[in-house]
Amino acid sequence: MGNGVDVRGIAGGLRHSASISVVGEVSGISDYLDKVDFLVLPSDKPEPFGLVLLESFARGRPVIASRAGGVLDIVVDGANGRLFEMGNTAQLHDILAGVNREKAIALGRQARKDFEERFSIESYQARFRNLWNEIVRDG
Repeated sequence: MGNGVDVRGIAGGLRHSASISVVGEVSGISDYLDKVDFLVLPSDKPEPFGLVLLESFARGRPVIASRAGGVLDIVVDGANGRLFEMGNTAQLHDILAGVNREKAIALGRQARKDFEERFSIESYQARFRNLWNEIVRDG
């Protein structure tokens, strides 16, 4: 992670550290997302978009991520995930210490709803149809 957040160090200091797995970069995330309560994305550089966030939302998994870049267009702090200032280990620690399965389920429901409403194929198709109809009608 460069000079960014020491996730392993933070996770090791938490109350239920045995329940946390830090896997780093992987070639395929699907199997991991199916097993987690939260996806943590502690980027030390702004993510331009964050496709992994949408993959997480599609499975009803909320995200804990650095507050920067494209993440800000996807994650709504306290609604479908949690945000912390990039590189702020104290904030990340506090968020991780305060989450539990109940919060994960509630945030995950909203994450899935947001995915369906904003990022699913069906929502894109509907917006495109509406835009096309406006162009045809006004054109």
